[in-house]
Amino acid sequence: MRLRFRSLDNERGMALIMVMGTSLVLFILATVIVTRSLNDQRQVRRQRLHEQAIHVADAGLERGLYQIEQDSTYFKGVDAPAFANVGAEKAWVLARAATATTECTGGIPTKNTSYCWVNGTEGQWVIVKPSNVSTLYAVSFVPTRAAAVRTRVIRGTFDAGNSNLNFGVLTGGNLSVSGGSTVSGSGVHSNGNLTLSGGSVSGPATSSGSYTNGGSTVGAGSGGGMPAVTVPNIRPRDNYSKSEYDLCPDGSVRKGPAYTAGGAPVSTTPCTGTVLATAITNPYRGWQRTTASDASKGAIWTSTTSYDGTYYIYQGSARITGRLHKTRRTVIAEATPGTGAEPLCPRVGGDIEVLSPSPPPSHFISTAPTGTPFLFLAGRDLLVNSWWHQNSNEGVMYATEQFSITGNDAGAGGFSLRGSIIAGDFCHTTGSPVSTNILVNARITYGGFAIPPGIPRLVRWTEI
Repeated sequence: MRLRFRSLDNERGMALIMVMGTSLVLFILATVIVTRSLNDQRQVRRQRLHEQAIHVADAGLERGLYQIEQDSTYFKGVDAPAFANVGAEKAWVLARAATATTECTGGIPTKNTSYCWVNGTEGQWVIVKPSNVSTLYAVSFVPTRAAAVRTRVIRGTFDAGNSNLNFGVLTGGNLSVSGGSTVSGSGVHSNGNLTLSGGSVSGPATSSGSYTNGGSTVGAGSGGGMPAVTVPNIRPRDNYSKSEYDLCPDGSVRKGPAYTAGGAPVSTTPCTGTVLATAITNPYRGWQRTTASDASKGAIWTSTTSYDGTYYIYQGSARITGRLHKTRRTVIAEATPGTGAEPLCPRVGGDIEVLSPSPPPSHFISTAPTGTPFLFLAGRDLLVNSWWHQNSNEGVMYATEQFSITGNDAGAGGFSLRGSIIAGDFCHTTGSPVSTNILVNARITYGGFAIPPGIPRLVRWTEI
């Protein structure tokens, strides 16, 4: 009896040991499974944050390129040094980004040498733009800069060079071509509706809207419903560095940044350079500030005699008449913009008007000066109603809003240009001289001029 009880005790002990051993194995297995699951979750989270950080940085890079497209001088960052290696480059960028202690107002990077951070949907980013290279850096912080788990830096190298637009005439809005007008060496494109009546276009005549041909001879591939063409937004201020003479609202003529006669350039902002003359009573280099008042045109500057040079009319308009012979001249008119975001309408001023004197003919023989492709760069409208010598004028004519080009007849007195005519059509200011694009009695020979500044184009994307 005593042996029987001893045997049962032994069996119970073995069962307990087996239960405990099995439990231990199961516990170990469960621990391993839980540990691996937690590790996997951490790995997934790290990977997600890693990818999230690159998306945040990429968003910052895109925003930076957009700001440069809107204003090529937007970022005024410090010069980048010569980097010994990528590690030194990254350290320099992170040091700049570390100075961003405030949030950017309205999610827009600051337009100076200080830095701010922008709240994205998945993290925060800082733009670093050296002033001496066409390189833009974006630094991302996920989830926030103050508590960053992941920080990544990407370098974007962009090409902000010139744009070669292969059109004799390009408009962002509707265009009417009539009166025996001819365009040779290239085509015509309107992002709106195109109406042709007589004349010829050697290349394609196309539009993104409707297409009406009332008897014009056109090249192969002509028609409507075509893809829109990006029209460059060429701002007068982006070309201010070419100004030799600033024509100011108060009637003063001041040295521009490209003025070299009698001293070094002294101006980086319109109408802040040294005063050369006051042109209210008497003209200076053919220009005179009229005393006529027009609230829609700003300060009106008239020209009846031509002199070589690049003239920058600040917050005003130009009215050109008289017999202008064999000059190398560019006229740029900057409008006073409206408030808010682009397209900044309604604008005040920025018009360039070229008008025949009475009686005609008036022969405007002009080419763009060295260093600029522009004959006229209007911050609002461009209106030409004059006689021009055939094949004598060279350059690009650009209107931020609309143009109206009318020669006095279809023969020798018609308008003639070797170059391109472009209208941005970014908006229309009510009451401005031109409301829709018109080309009458014009002979355009495409000149292939490069147009600065071009639209920023990302050519290389690298994480550092």
